[in-house]
Amino acid sequence: DPRVRARWDAHRAAVAGSPRWTKDLLVSSLSVVDRGERAALSDHHAHDASASAEHALSGVRALLERPVGERQPKFAVQAYRRLLEDMARAGRLEALLREYRHWKDRASDARWAAYLAALRPEIERFGPTPAVAEALVRRLGEAGGDEAAAAELHDFAASLGSEIVPRLVDELRRAADKEAQKRLGALLAQLCRRFGTEAVAEALRDEDYFVVVQALAILDEVGGPKLVSRAAPLVNHSHPKVRAAAVRLLGKSGGE
Repeated sequence: DPRVRARWDAHRAAVAGSPRWTKDLLVSSLSVVDRGERAALSDHHAHDASASAEHALSGVRALLERPVGERQPKFAVQAYRRLLEDMARAGRLEALLREYRHWKDRASDARWAAYLAALRPEIERFGPTPAVAEALVRRLGEAGGDEAAAAELHDFAASLGSEIVPRLVDELRRAADKEAQKRLGALLAQLCRRFGTEAVAEALRDEDYFVVVQALAILDEVGGPKLVSRAAPLVNHSHPKVRAAAVRLLGKSGGE
């Protein structure tokens, strides 16, 4: 009721100066928070969380660069792992890419090589989140014709291990246009050459014909001895576009 809101606004100044928040005051305040105020609070919270994470990251980095004693590096690596996991959970791709570049810059540093050897299995465990996959696909679209940026994204995706592949297969449903589909397909093909084609082959059973067609095109690009046997059943698929794609692939491969 706008009358309730107006009445509350009339008393807002007096309440703001109250030395102590009571339960009644808190309930009254929260009950009339409007959409704009909720958005402002959310933005403020996100900004504070990001700033806090950056501050913690800089401190941990400093410890990793110049550790003191034998135990400090161990604890610093654990803290660093937690920060990286938070980034992955939130899909903070830019922050993750910044750390990835830092690792590459420190590739010849024996200390950092030891840190990364300890971290790599953990990164492959927590890194391939849906949020990271979504951010990767979005960034691929933003890269446009920038081949260096696309190559970095491909390398970063590979560094996350094989579990990033099924996450990216899920993104096939959301590829908005042919260019986005092409870029995602190229990324998946590269990852399949490294990690195998099982996750993409599984998508041939998807209920969405569009996903099946895209998966078939990726498998065709990668090739392999199982290609014909995987494509052959699709000539009886319920959707004509899948049947047509399977027939073209089998014709090109010499299958029947």
